[in-house]
Amino acid sequence: MVNNLLKQVIRDRVGMALEEDLGGYGDLTTKAIQPIAEVGTGIIASKADGVLCGIDAAKEVFLQLDQGVEFPVCVMDKEEIHPGTVVLEVQGKYDALLKGERTALNFLAHLSGIASLVHRAVKAVEGSGVEILDTRKTTPGFRILEKYAVRVGGGKNHRWGLFDQFLIKENHIQAAGGITAAVASAREYLQNMKMDKIWIPESAHSSALGEDIVIEVEVRNIQEAEEALDCGVDCMLLDNMSNEEIRKAVELVSGNARLEISGGVTIERLPELAALGVDAISMGTLTHSAPAHDFSMLLQ
Repeated sequence: MVNNLLKQVIRDRVGMALEEDLGGYGDLTTKAIQPIAEVGTGIIASKADGVLCGIDAAKEVFLQLDQGVEFPVCVMDKEEIHPGTVVLEVQGKYDALLKGERTALNFLAHLSGIASLVHRAVKAVEGSGVEILDTRKTTPGFRILEKYAVRVGGGKNHRWGLFDQFLIKENHIQAAGGITAAVASAREYLQNMKMDKIWIPESAHSSALGEDIVIEVEVRNIQEAEEALDCGVDCMLLDNMSNEEIRKAVELVSGNARLEISGGVTIERLPELAALGVDAISMGTLTHSAPAHDFSMLLQ
C-alpha cells in the first residue's frame, strides 16, 4: 500500500522528471507529428524476469500529462513479471502517451531493477532468518522511492538518514577518541534529546524495542568488537571482516547484540555469509548498482 508520504514524493519527482524532459517548451517531435487519431493506447510490457515496482509513478506520469487517461490493465507492485508480461495499458491522448513514454519507463526500469535485485538477495538467504538491509547509498532526492523498492523486493530498510539512528563509524570513532568515548557521548546525547522531534518511519529497521533510538557501532576486528560489547551497544556492524573473524564475533557476542555484516557483499557470497550466524546483511549494491529492468512501450 502506498502511503501519503510516498504519494507526495511520487508526484513531486514525476513533476521534476517531466519538467527536465520537456524543458518548458514541450516535445518537438510530437509537436511536429500529426497523429492519425486524438487518442490511443500504449502497452507497457516487461522484457525480462523480475519483480515489478514503480507502477504508481508510471501512472502518475501520464496523469500529469492527461487527467483523463485510463488504465484498463494494471499489474500491482511486488508481482513477479516475465518477458511479455503486460504491466500497464494506458488509454489517453496521443500527445500524453508520446511525451510520457520515456519518463514512465525510466521510473519502472530503475525501481523494478532495485526490487528485482533485492528479491534475488532475499532468495539467496531464504530459510536462514537473516535480514537483507539497504544502506544510505541512494540517488540524491530519490531515497524514499528507492527504499520503497527495497521493501517491494522483500528486503528491509536500515536507517532512513542521519536523523533516526546512531551509527558510529570509523571517522566518528577517530573524532571521539575511541569506541568507548563515542558510545558514552551518544548515550549522554540520547538522554537529553527530545524524542518527539525524531521521525521514525514505521518501515524503518530497528533492532531495539518500540521506538528506542538504536546505537550501532562499526567494528573492523575482534578487539573492537570486544570494546563495543563492553559498552553494551544495540548492534555491531561487522565491516569487511573475513568469514573466520565473523564466526569469532558471533561466538563472542553470543546474542548480546545484533550483528550486521557489511562491506564487500555480493549476491554470490550471501549463502555462505548467512550461514555464519549473524542477524542481518546490508548491501549498498541494492540501490547504487541495481541494473535497470527492461521494459518497452508500444502504441496501438
